[in-house]
Amino acid sequence: MSGPPFVLKHRASNRTLQAALVPSLVWLAPLTV
Repeated sequence: MSGPPFVLKHRASNRTLQAALVPSLVWLAPLTV
């Protein structure tokens, strides 16, 4: 898995990021259609 060092360092934070990102995408999806 490649990526910036800070991303790999805080890989555990991905769950938090995804928890915030997924709802955002779901909310934005109807706007982009």
